[in-house]
Amino acid sequence: MANAKESLIPCSQVTVADYLQACKCKGGAPSSFNNLYNPNASQFLKDLICFAATIGGLEPLTTMRPGACDLVTVFDKWVEVPPATLNVAGQIVPGEAKLIQICAPMGQALVVDRLRALPANLTAMTSGDIVFKRLAVFGFSEGFCPPGEPADGDDLGTYQNIEHVLLSPESGFDVHGRNFDLFSPALIHIHARMWATC
Repeated sequence: MANAKESLIPCSQVTVADYLQACKCKGGAPSSFNNLYNPNASQFLKDLICFAATIGGLEPLTTMRPGACDLVTVFDKWVEVPPATLNVAGQIVPGEAKLIQICAPMGQALVVDRLRALPANLTAMTSGDIVFKRLAVFGFSEGFCPPGEPADGDDLGTYQNIEHVLLSPESGFDVHGRNFDLFSPALIHIHARMWATC
């Protein structure tokens, strides 16, 4: 039996960065979770912790809502994307403009709670789209391609947006707007809500 003065569950906060490293596309939980499985704990307590981990009850809360000391950044901007041009072969080269650059700070994960790019004029509605591009930032994949993203030039006017993106420290991506209309600029409204957290 454990000493009554000993804590059965050692308190150790799991950082969002550690959690991302362990669970992203791999399953499982951070090695620091092993501290919860104290050999002196009762089987009921071990089962309770195991159940909580299974249903996501031990995930860091700051991945779902900002912590008390986390500053929330809200970004709103209207960006004009220039008209498309024709290359020497007569093919349309879409006009392009960067809508937003998102980058997690050093030593902190970034939670992008909401990220929405929406058409703000008729040209953007009929001849525009958005693409996600990578930055040369350590720790991010070769590209950021959300499931179901329209192919180049297909489904113009479709604006697929993403929410709840978790970025490891120093990783990031940017969002570009494109315009396939040869005569008129496209206006795109970009909105984001995010916070950095430990």
